[in-house]
Amino acid sequence: MMYAVVVRSSTQAVEEQKKLEATLSVEVDGARVRISEIQTEMESVIEQLGEAKVSQYLSRTVPLTNSAYWKLIAVVQCIS
Repeated sequence: MMYAVVVRSSTQAVEEQKKLEATLSVEVDGARVRISEIQTEMESVIEQLGEAKVSQYLSRTVPLTNSAYWKLIAVVQCIS
């Protein structure tokens, strides 16, 4: 009789563990999907950041180059 109680409680414990495992498996699968989504978003942000850095660089260098060009023109006109 005592043996039957132990077997029954062990069987219930195993069933509870299987339910827990199934629940955790669903959560892990959901987390994997979300990680993939976040990685895609992060790649997009990194790409945009790179484009912004190039744009910022060009916006800083082009006016300086343009300004230097006009200064060179002025110097050449003074010499002529």
